[in-house]
Amino acid sequence: MLDFLFPPDGGSEPRAKRSLVVDRDLLRCDLPELRRMVARLRAGDALVYAIRLDVPAVTRLLSLGVLRRRLGQIERAFAAGGAEVVARYGVDPNLDAPSCIYDLHTSASDYADRNLRPRGRLVALRRVAAWCIGCDPALGALVLVATKP
Repeated sequence: MLDFLFPPDGGSEPRAKRSLVVDRDLLRCDLPELRRMVARLRAGDALVYAIRLDVPAVTRLLSLGVLRRRLGQIERAFAAGGAEVVARYGVDPNLDAPSCIYDLHTSASDYADRNLRPRGRLVALRRVAAWCIGCDPALGALVLVATKP
């Protein structure tokens, strides 16, 4: 799972530490624990924060409703610990078996939404929801990658 985020190192230098956090419920996000993990990072270390959106419908709707606020809190937790978000990915349909992974808010994102991912019904409504939420509500997960310089 998420091996695409951890390519093998080609050099002889010691490998940087890489940590992974998978969050299933944005309503009960453990920000103090995230802050502790970020504080333990050394220069060159990476922390991957994955937000699963392939959850039951009610939880998904509530999570999408607070997604922008929660992403802001997560990014501020990274910044407070001296780490910076270097990548944001959309994962479809889920983290366990992704078929489409792309950078959010780039031309790759536009291309994936138009040509690679299933469009389904109510495309215009999904676009409006994506504008409000910050990502396509049909995504299975969001992944933030942060490193400490």
